[in-house]
Amino acid sequence: NATQINLIDTGIGTFNDRMRDAARGGSPFTDKMDQGFTTGMYFDPNEVNSLPAEQQLATLLNQKDLIRLTLAGNLAAYELMGSLLTMLAIACSGGGGGGGETAPVSFGISDAPIEGLESVVITIDRITLNRPGNDDVVLDYFTNEELDTITVDLLDYRGEDNLLIVGPVELDVGDFQNLRLEIIDQDIDLTYVEEFGGAIRPLKVPSGELKLGRFEVEDSGEQTFILEFGLRKAMTYNPGPDRYILKPRGVRVVEVARGTSIEGMVEANLFNGAPPCHEKTDPFDGNVMYLYQGTDLDPANFADDFDPELDLVAAAASYLEPFATETVADDGSYLFSYLPAGNYTLAFSCDATEDRPNSDDDIIIPSPEGELVEVVMSPGERWACDFAIGEDGCDLLLPETEPEPLPLP
Repeated sequence: NATQINLIDTGIGTFNDRMRDAARGGSPFTDKMDQGFTTGMYFDPNEVNSLPAEQQLATLLNQKDLIRLTLAGNLAAYELMGSLLTMLAIACSGGGGGGGETAPVSFGISDAPIEGLESVVITIDRITLNRPGNDDVVLDYFTNEELDTITVDLLDYRGEDNLLIVGPVELDVGDFQNLRLEIIDQDIDLTYVEEFGGAIRPLKVPSGELKLGRFEVEDSGEQTFILEFGLRKAMTYNPGPDRYILKPRGVRVVEVARGTSIEGMVEANLFNGAPPCHEKTDPFDGNVMYLYQGTDLDPANFADDFDPELDLVAAAASYLEPFATETVADDGSYLFSYLPAGNYTLAFSCDATEDRPNSDDDIIIPSPEGELVEVVMSPGERWACDFAIGEDGCDLLLPETEPEPLPLP
């Protein structure tokens, strides 16, 4: 059967319907009046072409690209200018309607700090991108010297530090339904957790992959997306088989240019200066900042970290699950990085020592009472939200606002 897919790598040519459809317009299964590059698209629209002028022009340019790519394929030798990553992405994406606008995209990894562990190591086999109506794009060529996999200790890239693992690679402009991060978890030498003291535990990823949801590639120059691992939510310890579990909850995909961040300081008096924390033996233990999506929220509904699939009681009670959590450092500092823009409520608790990620542990939030602030963040903004007794508040750090001009005399 001499179809296109069956003749790959044989050196035998076959019919290319993409050039035919781009030149004539439509396909054998659409209206014969559909216009193409040689039949009047944009320059001489016929009576059935009701597309707006700008969409006609975009279609014409896409048809032109398909014709040029096909003609280049007829040559014995033709140099394609671009990176190897770009060529691999095009080769792996198949024929799902490509040939349109593309943009250079890179992917990196970062991690929110987690206490009590020395290392959290994962080995990534490949990244698969799903787009509705198109073939999957498979990225299995990384920025390190090991071309087929890349091994990362997540705890080496905390806060705003990140590691570029793929890119730049040309991707079609548009909405991608899912990013699947495939991880090799059968070998404890490749994917594992190292605890303080040197103990090594297996790290299991259910189904061998993390499905991280949608992202959008825009025609706005090079974009970098960070896979931000919030390990306080994403990773749990399973005592039965003595291993850790890594799940997609708590891992988010954020474009750097459109991401936001919140940093701040918590006054030391809040650690153990008021009930219920005034009797803490270690003032630096159990200090956690909780971040909830939305404003005008009822603190009575604030829950600590829990997994809705495991804690059905908390889920049924419509408790508000934190979007992210961060441990407050001994000096009072905290940082939420690579957040999507939006409305948020920050709430501090000095009594979160027993917060486990699987179930709601009845942590009092906020604690002390009233220690919460609200912030509305636009893309690219950086905010500072400080907590002090009776003086909580937020200030915009970036972009810096221009001073008001003085009135003319």
